[in-house]
Amino acid sequence: MFITFKFAYQLWNTMTKEDVAAQVVKSSITADQYKAIVGEEYQVPAASTAPVDTSTAASDSTAASGTANVTPTV
Repeated sequence: MFITFKFAYQLWNTMTKEDVAAQVVKSSITADQYKAIVGEEYQVPAASTAPVDTSTAASDSTAASGTANVTPTV
């Protein structure tokens, strides 16, 4: 994969630095191979500090459990 990414970045211009960095994250290439392709040290991306949305679409217990309180009629 190294050669393919190298050609894609250096010759064909079909990959950006970010694309090559994404391949390091996926473990397709190493940080050293990133440096050989891009010519710069690989920088580990900073952890995201964006808040995580923990809400759910169904907030009440009957919708979340899939059951409803139904009183049978006689």
